[in-house]
Amino acid sequence: ENIINGIQTSSNSLYIHLYSKLKKEDSTYYYIEKDKKIWKIEKELTKPYYQTNGKADSKFYSYRDVQANSFVIYPYKLDSTGKLKLVPLNELKTNYSGIYKYFTKYKKELLKRKIHPKVNKNDWYKFGRSQHLTSPICESKIVVGVLSNGYKYSIDYNSTFVSSGGTAGYAMIKIPSDSDYSIYYIQALLSSKYLEWFAYWYGEIFRGSFVARGTKVLNEFPIIKIDFKNTILKNLHDNISNTQKDLNNLQTRIDKNNGDKRKQTPLQRQFRTKKQELENLLKELYDLKDKDNLIPNVSDIYAID
Repeated sequence: ENIINGIQTSSNSLYIHLYSKLKKEDSTYYYIEKDKKIWKIEKELTKPYYQTNGKADSKFYSYRDVQANSFVIYPYKLDSTGKLKLVPLNELKTNYSGIYKYFTKYKKELLKRKIHPKVNKNDWYKFGRSQHLTSPICESKIVVGVLSNGYKYSIDYNSTFVSSGGTAGYAMIKIPSDSDYSIYYIQALLSSKYLEWFAYWYGEIFRGSFVARGTKVLNEFPIIKIDFKNTILKNLHDNISNTQKDLNNLQTRIDKNNGDKRKQTPLQRQFRTKKQELENLLKELYDLKDKDNLIPNVSDIYAID
């Protein structure tokens, strides 16, 4: 229940727009260009979105927090009872005229989408699927690059939306707020050689050694349970969690000093040392003893750093 897919608009080119391609923005609108015309999009009906840059997307990385690079037009609002509803067409026309004019221009294209249930005269601008429309909205979650070759488990703190995908796109892992498990502990295990080796054998392999680890595969991952009443195990959980968090913070500092080799070099050295510490802790957790060496490192599986 906590491993879920992203949204499906069934027309990403109309709904999703890169920040880098904006003509301008102000406190109320994003100004986008499409078909040589500038459209005003009301920010109130948008959500931050992460758009992949392809299979070799280097910006999406386990130790780097998700940073939205786009927005998705999101024609939904919570009603007085707290239930999510599609914004009615008359309200869209009256209060969000920019989005209304934009959708109207591309109505024929939106009507051609093969979605279920089919669109009608009142909801032709809805997303292609009604599932997971609010799932990305949470304090924190792990975003999983479904088609990847390791180190594609990044934490999002900004309720960023992503697209669904069985063998592409993204999945999301939400840690319940009342859980004793740290999101960093789960992230560390997901990025470990143990679970990557599992994904390699149970996921579907594509050209270029990209492995699909969709929700079905993620649900089978062997996550080590912790008896939090056992001081030794709790401390091991906490050490793994804190070390993963330190790695994420170091990566943030490395990125901020991009181009400054004098500052980056010692940070990269610290990162490598800390990563080795994490590997030792995970080795202790999985406790495979002499069989541990039978599982190759992530870098050896895919020949990556």
